[in-house]
Amino acid sequence: MYSLSKDKGFKTVGIVSSQAEGVNLSKCVDYVFYIKDSSWDGMNRKTNTLFPTSQAMIDNSDHIIQIGGGLIGQQEVQAARQIEIPVKSHKATPLKN
Repeated sequence: MYSLSKDKGFKTVGIVSSQAEGVNLSKCVDYVFYIKDSSWDGMNRKTNTLFPTSQAMIDNSDHIIQIGGGLIGQQEVQAARQIEIPVKSHKATPLKN
């Protein structure tokens, strides 16, 4: 989605765990925010709360558009819906060349 967004002229932002520092990220991301987080997960199952990176995603969203995604994305969407952040979900389908 980053490259498609860049091609359409949008500025792109990434919010990632500090665990990703030093890792090559997409060249299509204009701004990267590293969140101090010792986890690569979305939900802390012991406390039933989001880990810091996922919480930052929710704290900095006023709308969420979900296109596909895995477990962490589902956890973030569920947390967003619980605090009434509007979510629009779409099934991910491969682009045809």
